Amino acid sequence: RCERRTLVTSHAAFSQLADRYGLTQLSLTGISPEAEPGPRVLEQLIDDVRASGATTVFAEPLVSDRVAQTVAREAGADVAVLDPLEGLSDDRLADGEDYLSVMRTNLAVLREALGCR
Repeated sequence: RCERRTLVTSHAAFSQLADRYGLTQLSLTGISPEAEPGPRVLEQLIDDVRASGATTVFAEPLVSDRVAQTVAREAGADVAVLDPLEGLSDDRLADGEDYLSVMRTNLAVLREALGCR
């Protein structure tokens, strides 16, 4: 059981996850993680995040978090990393990270951000 049901992500990489678990995904840039919204769209996104009750905006490790930081700051939310696992660097592999460890970290981050018990 989770207190919040909205997943605010830097781009629409988590739609299957949202659909599977009955979450609403609000993506800041659509499909492309490199796209940046214009000022009017940015204002609407901030309003949408506030209205959703989301307390966290998720950024990604391989993409600039500038838009996520801006939206979170203006909406009064935190920023956390949710990794779509687009790639693991040699350093991360050397540290023992793999698919399962990244997904476990994602799950812990999601549980915290969504207020799940």
